Amino acid sequence: EDEWLRAALAAGEPLCTVLSNHHNLHLAGNWYDERCSETTYGFVCQKPQDTSKPPSRSFQHPVPDNVEYKSRSYKVLPGNMSWYQALQACRDRGSELVSITDTYHQAFLTVLINRLGAPRWIGLYSQDEGDNYQWSDGSDTVFAHWDASEDEEDSVTGECVFMDVSGGWRRAPCESPLPGALCHVPPP
Repeated sequence: EDEWLRAALAAGEPLCTVLSNHHNLHLAGNWYDERCSETTYGFVCQKPQDTSKPPSRSFQHPVPDNVEYKSRSYKVLPGNMSWYQALQACRDRGSELVSITDTYHQAFLTVLINRLGAPRWIGLYSQDEGDNYQWSDGSDTVFAHWDASEDEEDSVTGECVFMDVSGGWRRAPCESPLPGALCHVPPP
């Protein structure tokens, strides 16, 4: 532990968490502890849960079918469907299966999927048994957010990709039914 952290904990000073938006892709999206009194950051602070109140659930605040974020328009498609059906359903609505090309959209979509409480197909797929992946809308594949268990499970197969409720990307056979998809209108 850092000296300042030990001193802050000993003094009972509350700690806050900083989410890095550093321009370096490898640092962006990382979480760091910081004193809440620090004035150079915006903070999300933690406080004990009020156990006299019931926890909030996403069904009390339903996710809309169309969501805007940073000049991107997303569509949430419900219903059991294969990756191919999801791709066609998005195209029928004038959109594409979502491509995720940076940490900001990854973080936004992670929260969205978590609120939905079920995985959704995204536009990433492979044509060579998982050696290489590409986005169905032709976006560059410069960003990835594979679920950590993908590296641990040698038996994981599949050439199509979905986002699980923790935001990780996972492979599955393209014909597997999932409870929906995420579409977007690609930027011009």
